[in-house]
Amino acid sequence: MLQINQTHPWRAFDRLFQNSTTFGRDLERMFFGPHSRPRESHTSWPQFNLWSNEDELIVTAEIPGLEADQINVDVNNNQLTVSATVESPELVEGESYQRRERFTGSFERTMKLPFAVNQEKSEARYVDGVLQLRLSKPERDKPQKLAVQPG
Repeated sequence: MLQINQTHPWRAFDRLFQNSTTFGRDLERMFFGPHSRPRESHTSWPQFNLWSNEDELIVTAEIPGLEADQINVDVNNNQLTVSATVESPELVEGESYQRRERFTGSFERTMKLPFAVNQEKSEARYVDGVLQLRLSKPERDKPQKLAVQPG
């Protein structure tokens, strides 16, 4: 039975709303997988690690279960887009899923880079489920040493 606190009559409705929201998220994860749609509190998928040195920006992302030719990497000036389509395996007649948690479908993630990329000197590799991009900085963005003149 629902008891209403006389000093805060809306508290019970707030609790009911919070429980229904959590239940809805659990149902969505169960039927559509953990990456069904990005949330404000959760970063997009795949998640990237970025670091740089004087010559390049290195980007890595874990994208397991694909072949290299399934992954699309587009670099346009200072914007990086990684996308792919993950097909669901075909079941043989008489087979049915008992549990299905792995992601299937399409994904696309775009992020702004700290500089424009020299595409001719950049490369992408996919090894053991990890995408690694080595994005070369243009000469104008690399640190330059200036000669100090006396006097």
